[in-house]
Amino acid sequence: MLLFILKPVATRSQQAYSLTLDELFRLGTENSLRLQATRMQEVIAADKEKTAQTSRLPDISIGATTGYIGRPTVFRQGLSQPVHPDMPDWSHNYNVEVTQPIYRGGKIHYTIKR
Repeated sequence: MLLFILKPVATRSQQAYSLTLDELFRLGTENSLRLQATRMQEVIAADKEKTAQTSRLPDISIGATTGYIGRPTVFRQGLSQPVHPDMPDWSHNYNVEVTQPIYRGGKIHYTIKR
């Protein structure tokens, strides 16, 4: 009896879906794991090439430091007469470093070529 009740439900839930040949090829190429892996490898190769090309560019490093020195105490004539010379209390240091590869024996060129 249960079989007779469920049979109409099972037949109603299945619907025919027709696909054209173009849709079949499109779905096949979109869902192919090999093609997706190949696309990922192409993206990775392009990123590696861009990274290798940036090694031709100069590297720039910029830095800054600051600090408080305070007032030093200088004993010129023993410990009885300390002297506090006039000095700037703050120290500042700024630096810029640029590094440009000039010749590396073709290493950069062949890395990009690979």
